[in-house]
Amino acid sequence: MTQRRTITTFLAASFILLAMIVGTTAMANNGLVAWYDFEAADLGADGSDRGQVAAVSGAISAKGRVGRGIALTGDDGLEVPGSELLNTNAGFALELWVRFDSVSSNMNIISKGGEYLLRVDPPGEGGNISFFVNVNGSLEPRVRGTAAQPDTWYHIIATWDGQLASLWINGRHFSSKRVGSIKAADSPVLIGKPSKWGPVGLKGTIDEVRLYNEAMTTGEVLRVEYGLDQPGKAVLRDSARFEFTAGLEGWEARHTDGLAVTDGRLVAVTRGHGAVLLNRSLDVPLQGERFVSCRMSVTAGKTGRLVFLTDAGPGAVSFPVIADGAPHSYVLAVDELPEWSGRLTALGLAPSDQDARVAIEFVRVSDAPEGPPELTVRSLLPDQVMNRAGPRDCAQHRRPRD
Repeated sequence: MTQRRTITTFLAASFILLAMIVGTTAMANNGLVAWYDFEAADLGADGSDRGQVAAVSGAISAKGRVGRGIALTGDDGLEVPGSELLNTNAGFALELWVRFDSVSSNMNIISKGGEYLLRVDPPGEGGNISFFVNVNGSLEPRVRGTAAQPDTWYHIIATWDGQLASLWINGRHFSSKRVGSIKAADSPVLIGKPSKWGPVGLKGTIDEVRLYNEAMTTGEVLRVEYGLDQPGKAVLRDSARFEFTAGLEGWEARHTDGLAVTDGRLVAVTRGHGAVLLNRSLDVPLQGERFVSCRMSVTAGKTGRLVFLTDAGPGAVSFPVIADGAPHSYVLAVDELPEWSGRLTALGLAPSDQDARVAIEFVRVSDAPEGPPELTVRSLLPDQVMNRAGPRDCAQHRRPRD
């Protein structure tokens, strides 16, 4: 279940404080039925051990998001023969990385005839990355995601659970209510190849394609998106207060460049939505710990995200960032989130939704907000304002008060 809570924004002599809290569940997904990582000589080899070997045509090995991927030119791709394992009526999910060379066509990304379609919409329909599920014999309404851009890596998860069709693109969530059933079809899964409703094949690079015959929950998506379940490399800590006076202090990076500690600050260059700074070496009791405070600077972007894993499961907090390259204090209230309980085992910070230079002075889990206060002026009235009645202007004068 998703919960949203508006956090009070303190303006005068206070912290920048605004967050959207996303509650999650913590089920493990065991529905993986096919996995194409494109690392083997046989590009159609299935790494899931479920025997779903794909026929490959016109694809060449290329640099992927993780190791090797395959490059496609719009005419060919992978074809996975239809089987009972690939039936979708009980729910399903798709996961992949993709980078488009061109977005000027109605391109198929992954589809299964009569059941689902993940594509780039034609330019006349906006050129969005969209997800269609053939529920009760109808593909519409689709889940319309972001407009595709060339030369950008996208991590995409598309899932349907019998009630809701969800599309996650680089951590952003889009959804549409789709209640009903899918009639199973003995059709192949087309990966990158042209299809009926995506008549042009993928032009670009695709990597790490996974097919599931179970839906993925929000919690599972967070685990996959940020690697929260993977073990940390440092000695376990029972405190989550990081001043970066003793090096990295257990922090790692995903999809970032140049992680280091410089002049007591954790610095890195992030690479879009998938980039996260992460500490998975924690064993911190959360009783009484109500806030996560950090002070950081970012040079680009609009939104940051705090992610975490506790005994109760994964969760996330989204917040707006001030991307002026100067340090600002951010205080995130997490105490009412059900997943914020028990012991904290992983804590991550996605500082920006764009490529950005990041410097973090501290991250602190505590019972009260912490950090230097700030004064933010949102707007000022002009000196000349229009009278409520009559044609004359009046002058507006202000004197600062102590």
